[in-house]
Amino acid sequence: MRDVWAAQNTRNVSGQVQAALPAHGSKLYKITPNQATSPSKPADVTATDVSRTTVSLTWQPSTGATSYKVFANGQQVATSATTNVVVQGLQPQTQYTFTVKGVTTGRSSEVSAPITMFTAKSGGGPVRYEAEASTSTLTGNAGISGCTLCSGGAKIGNIGGDATVTLNNITVPATGTYLVRIAYTDGDTSRQSMLTVNDADTYWVNYHGLGDNDWGTPQITYLPMKLSAGANSIKVSNPTGYIADIDWITV
Repeated sequence: MRDVWAAQNTRNVSGQVQAALPAHGSKLYKITPNQATSPSKPADVTATDVSRTTVSLTWQPSTGATSYKVFANGQQVATSATTNVVVQGLQPQTQYTFTVKGVTTGRSSEVSAPITMFTAKSGGGPVRYEAEASTSTLTGNAGISGCTLCSGGAKIGNIGGDATVTLNNITVPATGTYLVRIAYTDGDTSRQSMLTVNDADTYWVNYHGLGDNDWGTPQITYLPMKLSAGANSIKVSNPTGYIADIDWITV
C-alpha cells in the first residue's frame, strides 16, 4: 500500500488500515493486491492398491501446495498433507474417477488429470492367474522353469522376440479400468515388455531388476488396464529383446 500524497510506501497490511487526520483532512492510498500465485496442478496420479472399499493413490507434488484435496466422481472424499492417501468408504465392484487439487491458504490448483479405477468385488480380493497354468498359451522358446520362491514353484522364462506368454480367461464383471499386478523375477538392471489385452490395447510395463543376477526372488509391479466384461487375455511380449520372467498376474 502506498500513501500517494506523501509519496511513501507503507507497511504491508491486510483487512483494514487506519490513519489520524486533521479536521477536513484527507489521504489518498494506492492499494496493490498480493501477487501470490496458486499451487501448480498435481501430476501423475496413480493407484497403488485396491480393495473392496478402498483405493490407495499417490501423485507428484504440487509446487506451492501445503495440502491436497482428493475427489471421487467429483465429490471430495479425502484430504492429505502428503502426496499419498487411502480413500476409504467406497462401494465394492464400483468404478470411480479420482482427481486431486493442491491447496494452500485461500488458493487451490487446477484439478489433476483423472484416473479411473474399479474397486474389488464383494466376497474376495484380487484373483491370481498363474503364468505357468495350463490355460496359458506359450510361443517360441518361452517355457516353464522352477522357482522356489515363486507362487506354485514355477514361472515362465525366455520371453522375448517371438517367444511370448498369453494368460487367458482373466475374468472381470464389468468393462472398465482395473489395477493389474504382475509378479516377476529380474536379475538384470531393468527390462520392459508389452502387455496386449485381447489382441487390441497395448501397455508398456517396466520391470525394475535387482542387478545381481538373482532370477529367483519375485518382485511386483502394477499398472491400470482397461478390461472388458467377461474373459480377457493378456499377452506378455517384447519383439526386440528379452524381458523379465513372469510368475503371475492378479486382477
